[in-house]
Amino acid sequence: MEDMVRLDISGTMFRTKKSTLQKIPTSRLANIKDSCEEYDRKSGIYIFDRDAVSFRYILNAYINGELHAPKDVCPNQFRRELDFWDIPIKLLSLCCLKHFYDGQEDIDTLQILIERSHETSLAKISTVTEPSANNSFKAWDTATNNYVNSNDVYTKMAKENKKNVNGNVGTTRKASSAPSSLWLLLEESNSSTAAKVWCFIYLAVVVVSVIVLTIWTQVGVRVDLYIEPNTNAVPNYTYFNMPIEIKTYLEHEYSPILLLLGLTDPHPALLAVDVFCMAVFIVELIVHFCACPSKSQHLRSKFNVAKILLCICMITASGLEMNKSLIFENNQLLNFCLIVKSISVFRLIFIFRLRKLYKDFDLLLLSISHSFSELVLLLFSFSILVIVYGTIMLSTELVTDKFKNPLYAMWWALVTMTTVGYGDFYPTTTLSYFVGGVCAVNGLIVIALPTAAIASNFSLFYSRNGFLKKHMNAVRQGCENSNTRNGDMTEHLNVLKIEHEKSNMSDLTKHLNGVKQES
Repeated sequence: MEDMVRLDISGTMFRTKKSTLQKIPTSRLANIKDSCEEYDRKSGIYIFDRDAVSFRYILNAYINGELHAPKDVCPNQFRRELDFWDIPIKLLSLCCLKHFYDGQEDIDTLQILIERSHETSLAKISTVTEPSANNSFKAWDTATNNYVNSNDVYTKMAKENKKNVNGNVGTTRKASSAPSSLWLLLEESNSSTAAKVWCFIYLAVVVVSVIVLTIWTQVGVRVDLYIEPNTNAVPNYTYFNMPIEIKTYLEHEYSPILLLLGLTDPHPALLAVDVFCMAVFIVELIVHFCACPSKSQHLRSKFNVAKILLCICMITASGLEMNKSLIFENNQLLNFCLIVKSISVFRLIFIFRLRKLYKDFDLLLLSISHSFSELVLLLFSFSILVIVYGTIMLSTELVTDKFKNPLYAMWWALVTMTTVGYGDFYPTTTLSYFVGGVCAVNGLIVIALPTAAIASNFSLFYSRNGFLKKHMNAVRQGCENSNTRNGDMTEHLNVLKIEHEKSNMSDLTKHLNGVKQES
């Protein structure tokens, strides 16, 4: 019986042979000895305070050489048990991959949402309350395989955010680098009632600006030149009293819209509204930057960079449009003015401030940003099929000369695969009809598959965000019932942030990477 090993796992007894434990030579039990601290010499039993349910499956891995994941144990908890017993992940059976990594997928999704909630929570807290000795909680840290105290987590959080917490225990002090109330007003729409009011005012200005841009080229809001009246390209006539023969000739030579913009100015009231909206955007941009606690982080934001470039384009376009003499003398400058005027249409991106106020809108942007691989797949597969079907269609229509070059045929393939069908180009032969039908069906399939993956990502974010809201509300109610400090919510988010590492890989990729690291 010297070959027999007795194990006490949290009160549950297990008996096996040493030769069985040697089947996984890299594991903890394969090298177990009587001299280890878990061995009780009086009873001759090895005592471990670990999960007995998980160990039953681990012991079966020793016996059968294949690891199965228990359905009644949290996958993350089972992963920690595997790490403790040094069981290689390559033994995991393929039938358990989905269950084992489904929990990790939820963790990854919640981690993203927690980080965003963490940032919002930090932004809302402008004062720091130091932890007291009787007001802490513990959580498991996978990095150290040990319990961590919330006071330690809070201290780490305070250092990371460069806050001064050197006062007496239980007191409240102003953070040295806490975000200012002005920055909270401009950045965090949910931080106060005033911030919400400003957000709606700003959005109203955006809507008015878009309306002004929409009606900018309407004849009803244009008047005779008054900004530079001496730059009239047609002497002795204005746009509105010009003879019909001259106007028809000019419209034949130039675009009617360009002729309207060149020979008229916007109504003074419309111009005043446009200048006011532009001034609001520019002043908000400058004040927002000056009030930001971290200028470098502010400039690293893609949204803020887009706002800066958009304001520059709006100023440039308005300046050139008000100086028609420069445009008339230089065609290249005219083309440049048209380009920056087109870019200024994207002032609609200012409406993305709604993501701070309506989290569902933010979830939509979040799901799109985390569906980059699906979007790349859609673009790549679409491009390949457009080239293939465009080339085939050109070959089937060589006799009719319907398509002048391959680019026209590719344009036809694009509008056919997207089921738009403008009708400017269409097949005329029997073979090309067949090619067009196959092209349309393939277009539906290519669009549907990545779109379903993107919709699945949104559904995942939306459902997990609902769970996270319920959990945060429960934590908040618990803090209120126990009369704890404001920092508990932020500390809780920090503990959750420590709990898991990010991973956006598929189940099989995670498994193969785990096997690769072990080998």
